[in-house]
Amino acid sequence: MTVYRSGSGVAQISAGGFKKTGMTCLVTTSGAVKCFGANHGVHNLAPIDSTGGQLGDGTKIDRHIPITVRTLTGGSAAKYRPDLLISKHKNAGYAGNGVYNTSGAKQAKTVKMAPGGKKHLFVHLQNDAHVTDSFFLSGSSSGKGFLISYATGGHSIKSNVASGTYWVTVPAGGERTVIITISAKKTAHHGTSRALNLIARSAGDSAKVDVVKGVMKTT
Repeated sequence: MTVYRSGSGVAQISAGGFKKTGMTCLVTTSGAVKCFGANHGVHNLAPIDSTGGQLGDGTKIDRHIPITVRTLTGGSAAKYRPDLLISKHKNAGYAGNGVYNTSGAKQAKTVKMAPGGKKHLFVHLQNDAHVTDSFFLSGSSSGKGFLISYATGGHSIKSNVASGTYWVTVPAGGERTVIITISAKKTAHHGTSRALNLIARSAGDSAKVDVVKGVMKTT
């Protein structure tokens, strides 16, 4: 048996659910546990009452493709590695190459604009592993005087990134570019500041996460 984006053959599979809380988990022939489906919690269903995160990938975001939650035998979780880089310019000045953390340290950029102004940040999503992997992207979309949108390949992915459901498959050593557009509201006060984090999580190993940070300020 094969399951889309499972990464290898399926040795065992189990599915179930109730009232929009369905989920499926499988064990691959390479020795990994992967799950997909509802991840937002089960409420008012005695004796179960969960605040979310039942898939075990460290989030409360529903997953449309299998994401590895545990490696049992055979598979090497260390081979998966998302890498985010960020710049204020399309072709130069990227920070974060080979830096992997969840704080945005050493992979952050600051943009300044007047109220009503607009700026862009450019993010490269690199697959630093030696195998093809899929990455989920999640990030903020608005708040505290700013509007934030995301696009790739000329298409808006704002709603999917904001909900954490956007994913892209990247071959080993490959990359994808995401453009972040930041607009300061005309009503924003001078000196308003806020930060956004763009998060990439590996589907091959949900524990592998990288974060870049954008800091926005009005002048």
